[in-house]
Amino acid sequence: MSAQDVKDQIVNMDKQEIEMSGLPQWLKNQRVILNHVEDKEHYERRIALLTAWAKENGFDKPRSLLPGTR
Repeated sequence: MSAQDVKDQIVNMDKQEIEMSGLPQWLKNQRVILNHVEDKEHYERRIALLTAWAKENGFDKPRSLLPGTR
């Protein structure tokens, strides 16, 4: 598995987490993680990329407010 494959897999797992819990909860979790990573710029770029993806795909609301949830 190449380094790019690993990065793609991480992004896909983050997308699944956003789909499951909504962007606000995912961002809350990422803020905690961000305090513990060395390459903050890289991590912040990934957060920005996934935040834009979530907004474009309607996952920018708390899970309880997403369509099809209770």
